[in-house]
Amino acid sequence: MSISKVQLTGGNFQDSEGNVLNLGYLTMELNQDESVNDSQICHGVKITIKLNSSGSVVTSPTQSVWGNDQMFPINSFYKVAGYNANGQLCWGPNNQQVTGNGGTFDVGSWTPNQVISWTPPLQPLALQVNEVSNGSQALLDLHEGSNITLTDNGSGRVTIAGAAGISLETNEVPNSSQTLLDLHAGINIGLGEVAGEVTITNKMPAASTIQFAVPNWVTTSADWRESPYPTSGGNWDLKTQSSNVGGTSALSFVQATATIAPYWKYLSASGTTSFVSLYGNTNSQYLGLTKIFKIRSAFFTSTLVRNWVGITSGGQYISVNGFESNNPAYNIVGFRYSAGTDSFWTAYCSTNDSHFTASATTVAVDITGVLHDFSFGITQGTPGTVYFYIDGVLVATINSNVPSATTAMSPILYSESLDNAATPGIGCNLVYSETFQ
Repeated sequence: MSISKVQLTGGNFQDSEGNVLNLGYLTMELNQDESVNDSQICHGVKITIKLNSSGSVVTSPTQSVWGNDQMFPINSFYKVAGYNANGQLCWGPNNQQVTGNGGTFDVGSWTPNQVISWTPPLQPLALQVNEVSNGSQALLDLHEGSNITLTDNGSGRVTIAGAAGISLETNEVPNSSQTLLDLHAGINIGLGEVAGEVTITNKMPAASTIQFAVPNWVTTSADWRESPYPTSGGNWDLKTQSSNVGGTSALSFVQATATIAPYWKYLSASGTTSFVSLYGNTNSQYLGLTKIFKIRSAFFTSTLVRNWVGITSGGQYISVNGFESNNPAYNIVGFRYSAGTDSFWTAYCSTNDSHFTASATTVAVDITGVLHDFSFGITQGTPGTVYFYIDGVLVATINSNVPSATTAMSPILYSESLDNAATPGIGCNLVYSETFQ
């Protein structure tokens, strides 16, 4: 049977503003090579269909194309685009079909991108999730969930990849939170994060020695050995002083209770200023060798009192004009609390009474005699940097007025009454000190 072309008619094409494509044109191109009447129809050649002043197909002369339902192989279509007279694209390109053998075909009957003849007939797509129809049957937009990655290769293929969930543990025990891992730096551990990479730094040298200084409680008048602690190791001296105006002072050793370690208590009577101090009796520690220093101690009042704890070059020379000052004339690395000046423990570094750096912490003085760890770590440099800790928590950092690495120093634990109030009852307690070198 002979097959004839189909004459195109109609259209009434307009642009998006409602202007007809006056004297515009259509371009039509087959999607694939076809054959009809033993002739080959090449898909790579576009044909032009002229439009009249009303935007419809010019019918004289006639303009005809082959019907898609008459060509082989089946299921072909034309890629159609509409242009105005200036060559501006106004419609399409859309996939359209022309049907028939001879006769006419009204292109105004086209629905954009809808085929007319297809074998087997097209079935509507059903979009579902877990066998339940989606709310939209026209759009399927995939989103990544937790531990799921979606990748579109650009050709309609979407790859779904799953990532194994992580387990957060500490010492092989699952953490209480499996969604948050918040790292905190402890003593001598540094943490730094850059672009998701966490660097853990050991601030203590690989090789270290520990020196224990345990109480030996030596005074100028008697050898106090009521402390239950060993007397071997470095000696500490106990020194007291009072300036009596109208009373007497008494030093007493207070035995341990269920909650408080034993301590020395110095009672000053009315009209008396006084101090009690424990200090290393040799300046044998050098800041250049010290990496960590720790004193475990307690204090018993915060009223009208000045407290010091740390290391100093003036430890052997406690006097009325020594540590009875907010800024002693010594090399010091430690903690100060001075009622009326400090609201909290204050980290302190100095090389003399005019070169000092004081950095307030937010830790209040505990007056119940409960033991606390006062410690600091040192990184060497010119000057070095000192990191101050109370009970293992970083409370201050100082890198100015730090004593030189060659300064000979010794531990100091000091509590002083600041005026002549009646029996303020100053006192301090030392359990141990240790130095990591």
